[in-house]
Amino acid sequence: MDHHAIGDMETEYDQLSKDGFRVLALAYKDLEQKPAYSTIDESDLILRGYVAFLDPPKDSTAPAIRALHAHGVSVKILTGDNELVSQKICREVKLDIDHVLLGTQIETMSDAELSDAVENTTLFVRLTPAHKQRIIRALQGRGHVVGFMGDGINDAPALHTADVGISVDSAVDIAKETADLILLEKSLMVLNDGVIEGRKIFTSSNTSVWGPVPPSGICSAWWAPAPFCPSFPWPRFRS
Repeated sequence: MDHHAIGDMETEYDQLSKDGFRVLALAYKDLEQKPAYSTIDESDLILRGYVAFLDPPKDSTAPAIRALHAHGVSVKILTGDNELVSQKICREVKLDIDHVLLGTQIETMSDAELSDAVENTTLFVRLTPAHKQRIIRALQGRGHVVGFMGDGINDAPALHTADVGISVDSAVDIAKETADLILLEKSLMVLNDGVIEGRKIFTSSNTSVWGPVPPSGICSAWWAPAPFCPSFPWPRFRS
C-alpha cells in the first residue's frame, strides 16, 4: 500500500473520529486451514473498509454536568477512546476541556508527576484499565473522594479502586458485581439528586454525632460520557 493511500485512510479515520464515530478497520487474508493461528498470520492483510459506530451521550448528560458543577463536583472523563472522539463528546455535553492526557504520556510519568497533572486535566484518553486505576489513586492521594462510573469489563479495576464504584443495570456482569451502587434510573440527573441528599444526611449526622467525621468537601468524579458522585438517594438504586 502506497503512502498516498495510507494518508487518505488516515484522513478518513480522523474525520470520522472528529464526528464522534468509533472506527474499526476490516481486513482479510486467505489462509490454509491449520490447528492454530498466531499474530504472524495477521500480516499482509487486504483492507475491505471501515465499520463506524456512533454512541451519542444521553440527553440528560449536559444538564447533569451543569448541576454537578454548580454543587462543587469536579467532572472528569477517563476513556479508552481516542482524543478526537472524546473531544467531540465533550463539546456535545458542554464540558470544558482544560487539558488532555494520553495513556502513553501517563506511562512515562512518575507518581508525583501524575499527581500534579490529574488536578488540572479534564480529559484522559487512550487509557488501559491500569491507567484508570493510577489516575484514581493519584486523585485520592490529593485528598479527593473519588467516584467512578463504568459499565464495561475494562472498568472493573477502576470501579474497585474508587471510593465508590457506580454502574448501571445494563452493564456487563463483572462491572455490576464490582460496583458499590447500580443506577436504576435512566436520567443522569439522579446523580445530582444524590449529591444533595448525601449532603443533607451528612449535615444531619454531623449535628447529632460526636467525634471526627470525614469532610464532605469536593467529590472528583468522571466517566465517558457521564458524571457521578458517591452519595445518592438510596430508593433509586440497587446495591
